Amino acid sequence: MVGKMGLQLVRLIVTLALIRSAARSTDAISIPEGSLARRDVFVRGGSSPIEPNPNYPHETPPFTTLGQLEDDGYQLQKKSAGSHYTYQDNLSGKSRRPRPLSEVVVEFFLSLRKLSPTLYYLSLSVIATFLFWQLQMPQLVRMLQNHFICSRHNVIRHGRVHAVFLSAISHASLVHMLLNLYGLLTFGPSVRKSIARAGLPLWPFVFGACLSSSAVFLALCPQGACFGLSGVTLALLAFYARANPSNILGFMVGFIPIRMPAEYALTGILVMSLFGVLTKGSRDGVAHATHLGGLIFGVTYFELFVRGWLTSNRPWFFRWNNLNLLSTKS
Repeated sequence: MVGKMGLQLVRLIVTLALIRSAARSTDAISIPEGSLARRDVFVRGGSSPIEPNPNYPHETPPFTTLGQLEDDGYQLQKKSAGSHYTYQDNLSGKSRRPRPLSEVVVEFFLSLRKLSPTLYYLSLSVIATFLFWQLQMPQLVRMLQNHFICSRHNVIRHGRVHAVFLSAISHASLVHMLLNLYGLLTFGPSVRKSIARAGLPLWPFVFGACLSSSAVFLALCPQGACFGLSGVTLALLAFYARANPSNILGFMVGFIPIRMPAEYALTGILVMSLFGVLTKGSRDGVAHATHLGGLIFGVTYFELFVRGWLTSNRPWFFRWNNLNLLSTKS
């Protein structure tokens, strides 16, 4: 009697276990209407009833099980009793304010001074001279016209040779100044780094570019006058393009952005400068001769540099320490 009851109890337990197992394997999840577009289908249990084709491996499994959600700690929160889910976003928190603009500008110039004193003082000189032009004081404007503009009237007739160099830092237009400063700070650090490997400073390059661009302008434009840093920036661009011919440069022609290798850009600007000198001179308000002089100097300096003719050991190449040494001996 007891044996029969025990056997029936065992059968009952086994039957209930089988029924429970079948119910778990066939339990359906209620997927609200409209949520069938979701990629993840949650299947109760530890594995998906669909096996992926081994010949077409998936980067991520097509179905996500509830067990994986629990193990990986997914944080899904119901927005309401409906089928919508929402994630925590960062809109509720307070966003960080940027640093003050004055602090950013000061930090930039301090880092520029550490990088290259030549670029630092040249940039400050350009900005200061531009501000002087904006004051519109008669005596100050007359002084700027006599000493900060390169022309045969100033340089040759009145002997103001310093105007050859001072005209480079003179800008009356904000756009003109910003474009030249952009070119200076874009190509200047690269050129400084290249020539510094041979122990050469950057300031002779800048003075040479000023002299070359102004000399070509005075020779080709007897009736004109020029000012601006374009000769120096194009000399830097020419050196950079010869040293890095395949680097991509970006330009804006009107409102059209153009990207091309540096060597193509150098060739294009050189052709445009030659065409401008031969056809327009300076009548269109652009000092094509100054641009041409800067490009010629940059290319010539690079060719002399790569051939080893420009080194700190050359007796004809004077540096500040050589000048100080000569002054102490005399």
